Amino acid sequence: MQFLSITNRLRFSLNIWSSTRPFLPSLFRRFINLTSLNLRCYFGSLNKLLRQISCFPLKITSLNLSNHPTIPAYGLPVFSQNIATLTSLKCSNIESININHMFLIADCFPLLEELDLSNLKLIDGYGISEEGIGQVLRRCCNIRHLNLACCSRVNLRGMKFDVCKLEALNLSHTTVDDKTLYTRVVVDFYNYY
Repeated sequence: MQFLSITNRLRFSLNIWSSTRPFLPSLFRRFINLTSLNLRCYFGSLNKLLRQISCFPLKITSLNLSNHPTIPAYGLPVFSQNIATLTSLKCSNIESININHMFLIADCFPLLEELDLSNLKLIDGYGISEEGIGQVLRRCCNIRHLNLACCSRVNLRGMKFDVCKLEALNLSHTTVDDKTLYTRVVVDFYNYY
């Protein structure tokens, strides 16, 4: 019994599959030190799942919502009300994301340090706008890593990167080249001083 008690305290991450959902209450009671949840292989309702997860006293710092049709707009606010420790959110390979989703992310998770919005599929023609990214950067002032790789609509026109803690900005495979980024940073620097 002592060995099980030790291993329970050492488990920090959990991958949740559709077949895992019925066992979540017992898993969350057993693994009380979970800090990372990966929901990218869960194919049920993310809204219901996030509401269920929010009922447990977890200190989740990392949440992976990648590979889903859209952002769970009803589940995220409930999740964030009860689990206010999230610092990393991965939302890559999302089919449909719009400015309202970006505002939702900014409002729900002001402590974010890492945000991954790479490889968005944008089937419905919408996407992440500079206004949406700007809202996230203004509200989540602790952002250190922002991944916008393969987001073809990102062009930085009108963007202000006045986030002093930003350490890594991934713009690979976007319309932003090194010259555009350098010019933008220099302009922002001179406008600041």
